[in-house]
Amino acid sequence: MTQSTHPMNPHVVAEARLAASVKKAADYDAPEGKDERTVEQIESDLQRVRLELIATVDELAARLDPTNLREEAKTKAQETFKNTSVQARNFLDALSNGDPKALKIFGGLVGALIALVILKIVKR
Repeated sequence: MTQSTHPMNPHVVAEARLAASVKKAADYDAPEGKDERTVEQIESDLQRVRLELIATVDELAARLDPTNLREEAKTKAQETFKNTSVQARNFLDALSNGDPKALKIFGGLVGALIALVILKIVKR
């Protein structure tokens, strides 16, 4: 969180972070009708909104940090590779077990590959 000129209550900061994560712009509209709040209440509301804005900016900065983006992309690539590997292994297992659906898919792939080779030869 951004440094302030005076110490903050950690509970207030945590509450501001939570509020910033769930509030929408409409939640910050001015009160309708005559504002009956005291100066202390208004100052407290301003401080709360400042903390919520700081929490929002800090969260955005963390999300857009190149290191975090790189780690997120790396993790996603690893998960995709792992899932693809598992799917390929499952397909090969199904193929070796004679699963009719897997055999049809494999036959289609082999047929497409043969068609591509024939097209390549004919174009010469």
